[in-house]
Amino acid sequence: MFKQFKGVIALILNPADGVVKQTGVHRSHYTWWRTKTFQMSNLKMLQI
Repeated sequence: MFKQFKGVIALILNPADGVVKQTGVHRSHYTWWRTKTFQMSNLKMLQI
């Protein structure tokens, strides 16, 4: 899938890609639950 990475990544997601919720004690931590139909090949990932 993805190589191990430490840092910040911006994902461009569409509503059909799943649900995202702020989780944990840090305001910058989010959890993303992908839909079964999500295709990794359609993902646009920007390293910032």
